[in-house]
This record gives sequence, C-alpha cells and structure tokens, in this order.
Amino acid sequence: MNVFLNNENIVRNITGLIKKKSMKNLNKNTTKRKQNNNFIVYIHIRPDINEPFYVGKGVPGREIRLCGRNQHWKNIVNKNNGIFVPKILFEELTEEEALLKEREIELDLKNKGYILSNIIECGVKAGTTGMKHSEESKRKISEGLKGHISPNKGKKQSKETCDKKSKSMLGKKVRLGVKDSDETRKKKSEAFKGRIYSEESKQKKNEKLKDKNIYVFYNLLNGEKFKGTRREFQDKFNLNGGRLSQLINNKISKYKNWIKYEKN
Repeated sequence: MNVFLNNENIVRNITGLIKKKSMKNLNKNTTKRKQNNNFIVYIHIRPDINEPFYVGKGVPGREIRLCGRNQHWKNIVNKNNGIFVPKILFEELTEEEALLKEREIELDLKNKGYILSNIIECGVKAGTTGMKHSEESKRKISEGLKGHISPNKGKKQSKETCDKKSKSMLGKKVRLGVKDSDETRKKKSEAFKGRIYSEESKQKKNEKLKDKNIYVFYNLLNGEKFKGTRREFQDKFNLNGGRLSQLINNKISKYKNWIKYEKN
C-alpha cells in the first residue's frame, strides 16, 4: 500500500520518522522560545504525482515564496502550471535545529527513492540567514560588477512573455497602502538631488506623458466646436491644465463655457 496517498500522509510519515531518529538529542523541553527561534522546515509536493520534490528551511512565509529557487525547482513547478503544495513539518526552531532537521529529512527522502530538486546539500549553510555584507564587501562587489554588461541588455521581451507577466501580476496589490517612512523619503530625495537629464531624455519623457487622444469640445456660449488633442486645445484658448483635466475626466461638467462633446 502506498503510504503517500495524500499530502497529510506525506507529512505524517516524514515527521514521525524524523522524531524517532537523531532528533532525540535536541532539547524538546524548551517551552519559552526566543526571538531567533522562528525557523521552519518545509517540503514542497508536486501535484502531478503527489510526491515531495524539495526540502527547505527558513522563516515563516519562505515556504510559499517563488524567489530564490533553482532552475530544476522552476522546471518542475512550470510542468505543473505554476502549482506546488507547501507543507510545514517543523516550526519555532533555532537555525541550528532547522538545519539539522532539514538534512535529516533530505536523507530520509533520498533513501526512500524520491528525487529532490535541491542542488546544494541541505544543512550546510548555517549562519547565513540574515547575514549582511560589510562595507568592504559591498565595495568589492561593486568594483567586480563595473564594466559587466548584462546578457539581457538590448533584448526585447516578446509580446507573449509580456502578456504572461501581466497576467501573473493581476490581483497582486504590491505595496498597496504602504507609506514610506520619513527616513526613506529623505534618502530617496537625496538620491535624486543633482541628477541632470539630457535634452533627449526630457523630450522622450514629454512624449510619453502627452495625451495623444483626440477630443471634441463644444462652447455653450457661442456654439464654437474644437477638435484636437488636449494640448492643442489648452494652448489655443489659454486654459488651465488642471481644470481641463477635470473636464476631460468628467469631474466637472463645464469649464469656461466649454463642455467635452465627445471623444473619437
């Protein structure tokens, strides 16, 4: 009988075996957890054959994230239309405990014949989570990247790729309602100070911002009709840009006896 008939059986089987093995030497009597006891160990299950294909550890939330995955992992998930089933096996661990459990699970699954997408051996990257580069390391990295040309430079993505990215972002409200702190706003302001744009860049930006739609405006006072872009209309009759925007967006019904008659 296949003990991995469903996801719950997979989790129950793995956790049961691990607890019977060398996990006994871990302190199971710890009741008060410190702030750094926030690591989890998880597996990913592929829905097409209902088998585990990846073992990982991290902080809560890592089990559902797509970033930082290797190409083998991506290939498996892509074959399943982007779907995988994350299952947390252990939680509230120190990083050392998580690394040990991760390694035990990896070995146990491999001994059972499961093929995992893990490229790096589990449990060998202790102490790297949350690591920050020193200023010297940052400088060396910066120097090493100088003159490096990205292989994607100059390449344009196909319409199919752009459509896929667009669909994948639908419904995702990235940073919606998130406000930058005063410190962050100050840093952004300092970063843009002294930046000088070329005339060509300014012209390109202006072209992008121009409303090239054709509008028809009608004057209720003298019956005059105008057809053209908003910029042409604004310049000809010396109108206020803000008030004209309100008229175009139907926030006001009339501006200096002009109404938006129709839009072609």
